[in-house]
Order: sequence, then structure tokens, then C-alpha cells
Amino acid sequence: MSKIVFNFLYFSGINYFFRLLNEKKLVLLGYHSIVDLSKQNDYALELYPGLAVSKNHFENQISYLKEKGYVFLNFSDLELVKEGKMLTSKKSAIIYFDDGFRDIYFNAYPILKKYDARATIFLTIDFVNQNSASKSIVENAKTRNRKLDFSATPIYLSWRECALMKDIIEYGAHGVTHQKLNELGGQDLDREIQVSKNEIERNLNIRTTAFSYPHGRFNDVTEREIRKAGFLFSISTKYGANDIRELGRPLRKIIIGPEDDVKSLEVKLGAYYPLRTIALRLLGKNYG
Repeated sequence: MSKIVFNFLYFSGINYFFRLLNEKKLVLLGYHSIVDLSKQNDYALELYPGLAVSKNHFENQISYLKEKGYVFLNFSDLELVKEGKMLTSKKSAIIYFDDGFRDIYFNAYPILKKYDARATIFLTIDFVNQNSASKSIVENAKTRNRKLDFSATPIYLSWRECALMKDIIEYGAHGVTHQKLNELGGQDLDREIQVSKNEIERNLNIRTTAFSYPHGRFNDVTEREIRKAGFLFSISTKYGANDIRELGRPLRKIIIGPEDDVKSLEVKLGAYYPLRTIALRLLGKNYG
């Protein structure tokens, strides 16, 4: 959305109205990489700039949420809510990261601790300990004639680094090889789901209950299979806030990008997604 539209929604008062409507709903704020812009040779800025949110933006956003009274939850909390064993705050948020980029450990983790905030990292098993990288990163490296030397410059978390963050971080599954699960079946689908769960639980000695679909791709078959594997929650391709009474469905999300400052975050928490949905419906397009 253009800055003009963001500014109109923000300053017109429309956004304030929608924020009041959403206050009792659960929001999932999705990130990937958190980058330190003071480092000139950061892999993120060269190989995956579309996924890299600046450390300053991230801290400003977490500070804003804290100041506005949001309570930071994890999926273990949602399980208690679902079972009726825990009541949610008026404003509840889950901060999560897909893929398991290593800069979370250096840039996001200290900020989260500073503001007493918790978060969830969804790990792609083959990326942990630098066994492989996503296709887009490999292709970007080839285009730029940049040799990917993970031993010299790791870009994904190790199991050790994951373990060191367990005081405030929970872990969910993001597949084994980062494939589109809606295009798989049989043993391939089972491996992406069950092996990812088993490896996280084995390496971190935890129980994991949430699955974030790689590329956001899922269908009724994948939903059935992840529930069969023991996952209680999944993150869908749909956008917006969640009714706390509908936790059994794939959860909606709010994606935070490199250009999103606090003002953008406020609009995404308010008017942006409801109005986007209405506009897409009027245009006869699929909407999230």
C-alpha cells in the first residue's frame, strides 16, 4: 500500500475506529530477518533484502506494542486458552519469525528480552546448522556472483543458539526442506510434517504444537495431516486479526516488511486488512 493511503488511514481517524474493533482479537506479527544496518557486509541486505527488517524498526515496534498494553503470548499460552485454562488480555500478540535466520539471535533476541516479550521461531530443519538455504537465497547469490560460505558467514541458527534462547522463545515447525506442502503427497508430505516436528522436539527437548506453512501454501489435506501429527495450530495465508474463539482454524497473520515503521504497524493493526478484504471482494478476487 502506498504511503499516501497509509497516511490517509492514519490521520483521518478511520484507523483508530478499526483498531478499537480489533482490540479484543489476537494478532500474529510475522517477521523473518532482523538486520543491523550499521554492518556494511550483512548478507541480509544483499541476498534477502525483502525479508530483512531493520533492528531499529523492530525495537520501535516492540516498544510501541508494550506501551500500548499488548500482552505477548506464545503458542503454549494459546493451548491453555483453547482448553479454557487461561484468559486472554484485551490486547494479545504473538511475535513470530519464519525460517530461523541467525540474526534473530544477535538482533531480535536482546530486544525481546529488554521489553520482556516472548516470541516463536518456526524452523526449517535443513536450514538449521547451515545444511542448506532457501532457493531464492541461492539464486540471488548466483546472480550476484556471491559464494555462499556458511562456515564463514552462517545465515541460519544452530541448534545450540536455539537452545540458548529457550527462556523466552518457543519453536514451531516450518517443514524440512521449505517446499510448498500443497504440492506434496504421501511420504513426501509426511516427512515434511512429521520429521520437522520430531527433529525440533529431539534437538531442543521441547514439545512443539505450531506449524507455519512454507510459502504459506496449504489445503485441506495438509491441515488434516498436521493435526494428525500432533500440531494444534497452523498459520495460514490469510491476513488480519483472529477471533480468540476460532483457534482451531488456520490463523491469520500480519506480515511486517522492511518498509514498515510504527505508523505502518498501527495501520496494519487497524484498518488495512479489513479494508483490503472489502476491496478485493468488490473486485471479485480471492481475498485473505
